[in-house]
Amino acid sequence: MRFPWTKERDREISIGSKATRRHFPKNQIRNTKYRWWSFIPKNLFEQYTRFSNAYFLIVACLQLWSAITPVNPITTWGPLIFVTSVTAVKELADDLRRWWSDYRANSRKYVVYRDGQQRSISSSKISVGDILKLHEEEEAPADCIIIKSSDTENGTAFITTANLDGETDLKERMAAKPTYTLTDAAIESFRGVITCPPPNDIVWRFDGQLSCEIAPKDPALAPPEAEMDSHAEQTPNLSPPTPLMAENMVLQGTSLKNTGHVYGVVVFTGNQTKLGMNKRVPPSKATKADKVINCSAAAVFAMQWMFVASYSVVGLWREYRVMPDEWYLNFNTDQAPWYEPIVIPLRFFLLMTYCIPISFKVTLDLCKTIYAFMINMDRDMVNQKTGSGVSAKNTGIIEDLGQIQHVFTDKTGTLTENVMVFKKVSINGTQYGEGVAASALDDRTLAEKVSAGDPHVLWFLRVLGLCHTVDVDEADKATILRGEAYKATSPDEFALVHAACRMGVAFVGSDRLTTSIALHAGNNTTPKVEKYELLEVLEFTSDRRRMSVILRDPAGQVILLTKGADDIVLGRLSRNDEKTSRIRGVTDRHLASYGNTGLRTLTIAMRNIPAEEFAQWRKDYDSASTQLVGRDRLRNELMDMIETDLTLLGVTAIEDQLQEGVPDTIAFLRQAGIRFWMLTGDKLETARQIALSCKLMAETAAFILVAGTNEDEVVSSLEKAAVTYDRAREGGREAILAVTGPTFKHVEESKTARVAFRRLGLKCDSVVCSRMAPTQKAQVVRLIKRTGVMTLAIGDGGNDISMIQEAHVGVGLEGREGLQAARAADFSMGGFRFLKRLLTFHGRYSYLRSAWIVQYSFYKSVIIGVGQISYNILAAFSGASLMMSNDLTLYNLAYTFLPPLVYTLDRDVPALCPMEYPELYKQSQKSKDHSYLTWFLWIARGLYHVFVIEAVLYVVGSAWVQSDGSPVDKSIIAETHIVSLMTLQLVTQLTDLHTWNLVTLLVVLLSYGSLWAFHAFMCVLFPTKDLYGVLRRTFVDPQFWMAIVLIVTFAYVPIIAFRTARQIVRPRLSDTLRFNNAVAWSVGRKSIRGM
Repeated sequence: MRFPWTKERDREISIGSKATRRHFPKNQIRNTKYRWWSFIPKNLFEQYTRFSNAYFLIVACLQLWSAITPVNPITTWGPLIFVTSVTAVKELADDLRRWWSDYRANSRKYVVYRDGQQRSISSSKISVGDILKLHEEEEAPADCIIIKSSDTENGTAFITTANLDGETDLKERMAAKPTYTLTDAAIESFRGVITCPPPNDIVWRFDGQLSCEIAPKDPALAPPEAEMDSHAEQTPNLSPPTPLMAENMVLQGTSLKNTGHVYGVVVFTGNQTKLGMNKRVPPSKATKADKVINCSAAAVFAMQWMFVASYSVVGLWREYRVMPDEWYLNFNTDQAPWYEPIVIPLRFFLLMTYCIPISFKVTLDLCKTIYAFMINMDRDMVNQKTGSGVSAKNTGIIEDLGQIQHVFTDKTGTLTENVMVFKKVSINGTQYGEGVAASALDDRTLAEKVSAGDPHVLWFLRVLGLCHTVDVDEADKATILRGEAYKATSPDEFALVHAACRMGVAFVGSDRLTTSIALHAGNNTTPKVEKYELLEVLEFTSDRRRMSVILRDPAGQVILLTKGADDIVLGRLSRNDEKTSRIRGVTDRHLASYGNTGLRTLTIAMRNIPAEEFAQWRKDYDSASTQLVGRDRLRNELMDMIETDLTLLGVTAIEDQLQEGVPDTIAFLRQAGIRFWMLTGDKLETARQIALSCKLMAETAAFILVAGTNEDEVVSSLEKAAVTYDRAREGGREAILAVTGPTFKHVEESKTARVAFRRLGLKCDSVVCSRMAPTQKAQVVRLIKRTGVMTLAIGDGGNDISMIQEAHVGVGLEGREGLQAARAADFSMGGFRFLKRLLTFHGRYSYLRSAWIVQYSFYKSVIIGVGQISYNILAAFSGASLMMSNDLTLYNLAYTFLPPLVYTLDRDVPALCPMEYPELYKQSQKSKDHSYLTWFLWIARGLYHVFVIEAVLYVVGSAWVQSDGSPVDKSIIAETHIVSLMTLQLVTQLTDLHTWNLVTLLVVLLSYGSLWAFHAFMCVLFPTKDLYGVLRRTFVDPQFWMAIVLIVTFAYVPIIAFRTARQIVRPRLSDTLRFNNAVAWSVGRKSIRGM
């Protein structure tokens, strides 16, 4: 048995072997974070490894020492237990949902074959090496290699991968070549060996081998049944290995469609499947405000110890120098010498612990949950065509939406519809479909050449009809010939195959060995079917950026047909081919023309391969395909070898229209101070045209291209680009930086080039990056992100995931390329146009609300913490507590807990203003409402309010005489202090709220009233010495109310005066809009924009 901590080498699976079943783990899925016995210790450990929780735990433990605690320990234990319990319950609820999902998956019943017998077992008991029978509509419980399908002719099967990538289109899978013709009876007792790499997370790749057991010719040589098991564990006679690839695999989570059943050998189980290996915790993203919050907490902590140190020094001085002379205080001198130097500072430390808000994290998390709910329920961000709304998946970074400075966007499917329309072609140097609005499909000249059987045109169309991965749905012949039965995962391929069909070359289907087209060319009244032997398919990848098929035509000639990106295919053309040399120049001009009109282009080429060359290449390619190590590298080298000396046939041009609202959205966000980076795999000319049409750049903008084939050339180009930028700025023009993928490779390799590119890119109005690989997209985002600016990346495909996860905020579109990007992103939406509302409405409001909530939380904590310790000026620096323990406990949990939550409903300007005034976004973008300066002003406000409270209480209290003639006692002072403090909270909340409505006013007033209600409740039912008769005495005492009025007046008149003066002298746009709205209401008219 292999231990979990040992590294597995290549996996060798003996099909049907008991030893194999014992060696590898069962198919039990477990995604829970906790076990039943580990939840409490593990959760508590996780919570109390956080600084804030550990800090308050130490404080709570210190308060258990009665000699040093000035307050009841419940003041800290109560809030701490509450915060811990809320977090634990949330974690438990999440884990119970995961457990229930696992339980349902593990309990499903499946049919497997073991030792030649059919058994129905639960999913969790399936083992590696089992032969699994999967029926139509069933979901695969593990990763399996298909060895037979109900399609006995070709061994094909169809699956959907919606659980993996969100794509609902059918995908074809093939049974292994040596086994797809076996009978069901033979499959059930099938034996062999599969060799493959250990479990990994690469979904699209599987490098394996299958060797089938060769039965002995003489039946007498077969072992008796009694010895079957022992012989099964021995190495059988095996056939030569045949390659197994991803196309032979059904992954866990995929569903079988349009196929009666398949038999598969289980190779990966449980959490070792491809799906299980990809279940990672999303990358942790901290908000921009987190840095300010952490530094703020550190500053408060330092301030706390400054107060503790200063008060401790004075307190110890009084203990040793003054208190001995004050014999009437019954000073105890029997304590050990070390006692007072420890106790006095600790007492002051415990008094000051309230300066750091204990419930801050819970409050902020609840507020962010409310933000997410508002985003998810916003009907104005629902795509009416698809029904897709906006989903906030990472609630922790919502306020960052209000501070975005750079947006990195994909082009195809993000800015455009990803609905391809065939427009133009260039064949043998002749362009068809001339004119901006014209289409090659309607070009009469092209139709006449097809009818006449022009060989150049027909071979061009043959490549379109044969070089693809399109499937034909089951339909009658007429439907196929009309091009109405095609199914494709790529809209480009569908457009090309459909266009070839309309122009006279219809793809009619393919099987494992052949592919066929029907020609309407020449004098044939009925379509002529041409059947080609399918020798090899060289698939498209983002690295290769081309696809080829190798066929044997009806005449026996081996041909290679290729289509791909123009820069790739043109670089592989034959230099000695006369036809290619003749049309190369004019084809280049056609490519540039198509790119300048925003069309997507592909270059079409072919090659005749000598039989001897192909035979040797096929031998090498088959050998490479059976390798377990370096298979992809060897196969790619051989693909490069055969895809050379190509003959140019022409190019295609496809139109991908912009999505609804894209130009207006980009124009608005650019006015809001956001700069855009377009990262696309298309050619530069196409990217430039799309940038113009979507208002990413102006017609008069300076388009600055950085180019070079080595580091020196790129650095020199960047220096010239900087000069061009300066000239454009002097002329009052926009500056647009452009770079291609090959050039950016040199930028990334050179530190000098990186610095220069980053500096220039940050200054330019927009940046266009073309021919970019998926990894390069992430590199660009990382390069700019490191400068400290706030970044957002948006895309719709799996190739955009890396840049989406790299940016501070990732947005995925639910597009035609599936849900991979949407599932990996922090936010998902149904269209690019909704980015405007997400940022300027929800992002801006969330940022402003969180800024107030965070800073108010520190303010209300500082005012009570410093107030507690300041009382000791009047209490001989003894470390005494002024307020009751009950009030200290309820201060954060009840008195001030709800107002920050209702602040999530506040709007500083009417609701439609953020969508009509882009300048409003710049206020939040520049973090003007939550910075070190604004935090300092809040703390200064808190300290000033403490000073006002203490000063008024000292002045009023020194002459305060109660109605019975006695001076005020501590209970009256404490009551006045807590009431004045809560009144200041009430005034703060009401004056800082911009939107008053029934909900906000009710919550704020009820929170304030909860203090009076609690005190009345305690006075009546549980009167203590601190509260006995206090309400009765204070309510009727005018000096009490005078103190409250004086405190509020001195505390807030300067603040309101300063705020009013600022709004008059230096008003913000939000101040002006709010004032105009108030004026409109005051004269009895409807507000300019409804709140």
